[in-house]
Amino acid sequence: MELLQADKDYLAQKGYQYDTFAHGQFLALVIRDVRLPAGYQVACTDLLILLPGGFPDAAPDMWWCDPWVKLANGADPASATVTELIGPRNWQRFSRHFGDVRWAPGRSGVESYVTLIKSDLTRAVQVA
Repeated sequence: MELLQADKDYLAQKGYQYDTFAHGQFLALVIRDVRLPAGYQVACTDLLILLPGGFPDAAPDMWWCDPWVKLANGADPASATVTELIGPRNWQRFSRHFGDVRWAPGRSGVESYVTLIKSDLTRAVQVA
């Protein structure tokens, strides 16, 4: 499994540096140095997305950050307190399950998922 050309084009257009590797039945996509919205203790983090077999018909579920992301007040974002070893690194898991409500099978892609992630990260700061 490899990234679709549309996803490669999106990442290049945004200037993201990224790596991929196989992780079981998933393609692991690591987007390096993703800028976080104001309100976090770190300005940027690496973002890991596990793309399932059948992507983009099948939606990703959850995402991971390294380094660990904490709110400016020192709190962890909701449902983001588990560490998982994926590949050679320990990652902070963001347990999010957007489901089919925000995913258009065959039309959504990495851009759609990164947009959801960024919206969620912004919302976490607003409710803190």
